[in-house]
Amino acid sequence: MQFDIVAGVATGAVAWAAIIAERLKKPMIYIRASSKDHGKENQIEGELEEGKNVLVIEDLINTGGSSVAACKAVMEESCNVIACRAIFNYSFEEAAKKFTEAKIPLYPLADFNTLLKVAADVKYISNDGKKILLEWHQNPKEWKN
Repeated sequence: MQFDIVAGVATGAVAWAAIIAERLKKPMIYIRASSKDHGKENQIEGELEEGKNVLVIEDLINTGGSSVAACKAVMEESCNVIACRAIFNYSFEEAAKKFTEAKIPLYPLADFNTLLKVAADVKYISNDGKKILLEWHQNPKEWKN
């Protein structure tokens, strides 16, 4: 995966992006949810030249809305988002659909299913607990226990 710039999505991923950029000796930018309402009113801070390939770093993927919006902000500056790397992905269908529709590859370090499997394997949660979490995962907005 070749990229020119590391981008951190504010605020949770900024520190992670800074570490990655520093270790790889790459420039870093960060992306706010929206433009500031004062100063230069930037949504993106840092140098971002047209045509650059950008790796977007996110801490958590829930619905995917804010992550995809951050990626689109980079694309609106005539740059290429080569991928979004996330620390954790809840693996909701809604997020997968948004990333697919935006044609942005998503690569999480960990996801809900892996976390659930490991937690059950090491007996951190019971089989009943796993069942409850899987039920929640099917429809978290409507879930009631």
